[in-house]
Amino acid sequence: MTKPTILLFGLPATHHSIPEALREKIAAMLASLEGELNKEAPDLNFHFVPVQPEDSQEKLDEIFSKFPKIDGYVIGNGVRSNMELTPFMERVIDRVRQVAPQAKVMFNTIPTDTIVAIRRWFPKPE
Repeated sequence: MTKPTILLFGLPATHHSIPEALREKIAAMLASLEGELNKEAPDLNFHFVPVQPEDSQEKLDEIFSKFPKIDGYVIGNGVRSNMELTPFMERVIDRVRQVAPQAKVMFNTIPTDTIVAIRRWFPKPE
């Protein structure tokens, strides 16, 4: 049986909507997040996918083409908490629903609690 694939959509730490004072801290968290999640949950395949509102539909399609099977996805708080990014978040959700209608949507509050959000839908095997 193949491991479920979980995509973690978030803004790159250098995105202009992220306050400069937080960029270094967020970059460090993002750099270690994928490895930490794969270590904490070896039963799942994690992929951090940096996306931004400036990405074209073609760019999003290119991203999705790399993942033939998507079981779930997390949209980071940097996207969700910024009201100006709501149309972009809707684009991402709509595209995932088109290519993977069965995929579970999950929301974290900060990068370090991503595993909590994921485990609500993908419990740790016993």
